[in-house]
Amino acid sequence: MEHSKCDICSADDDLWMCIICGFIGCAPEGPSNGHIREHYEAQKHIYAIEVETKTVYDFAKGGFVHRLL
Repeated sequence: MEHSKCDICSADDDLWMCIICGFIGCAPEGPSNGHIREHYEAQKHIYAIEVETKTVYDFAKGGFVHRLL
């Protein structure tokens, strides 16, 4: 089974996936390159899911989402 990697830099830990288009990027904060945040800024896709914890983040509001509906 192949493991997910950041679509830009091939990082393989602390990954996030855009819920709108499926882009996989490295974490928006910390030691990573922040490619999921760059994706949000370029595409304005506001929701991303943290792959490991399965929690959804709303970039527009700057916080985790408890419910999408």
